[in-house]
Amino acid sequence: MKKSLNILFMSYEELKEDSVAQTKRLAEFLGFPFSMEEEKTGSIKRSNCRIVYITRNPFDIVVSLWHFIRGVHNLPDWPLEDCFEMFCRGEESYGPFWDHALGY
Repeated sequence: MKKSLNILFMSYEELKEDSVAQTKRLAEFLGFPFSMEEEKTGSIKRSNCRIVYITRNPFDIVVSLWHFIRGVHNLPDWPLEDCFEMFCRGEESYGPFWDHALGY
């Protein structure tokens, strides 16, 4: 197998600014650019193409959520265990983690 020297770098800021263009850029880099028909009809979802789904480690999500809520709501004594239970019940702004992640 030949080692590729091509590297694609995408920043979060670029992705936030224009997610459609960055997704097209990633598809082209992987060698599977979208055709105009695929873009119009949404046939990509019905195709046999591979979908790369990237998500954060659930532990990292819980710890970040815990720090964020403690800071915003001024809850210095809020136990991490309570945040973990809340996360497991899907009581957060993005809904149940596993419903989202396993949906792909």
